[in-house]
Amino acid sequence: VSTTHKSAPAPAPAPVHKSYVVSTPAKTGGHSYTVVSGDTLSQIAAKEGVSNWRTLYQDNESVIGSNPNLIFPGQVLHF
Repeated sequence: VSTTHKSAPAPAPAPVHKSYVVSTPAKTGGHSYTVVSGDTLSQIAAKEGVSNWRTLYQDNESVIGSNPNLIFPGQVLHF
């Protein structure tokens, strides 16, 4: 006597959900500044007539990232 066990069908694979990182453009009043070596947000804000470095940072957080002390040459800030 031969006994054959039927296995249950394999469960359907879980749907794949893709996640994307979306960078929203920084707020802009039409002016931009490209960071150069040695720049700080305070210096840029003073030179470009922005009220303070925090405003410049908040308007460009999507470009700068979570640490306002780390800006890099080539980053383009908008204000």
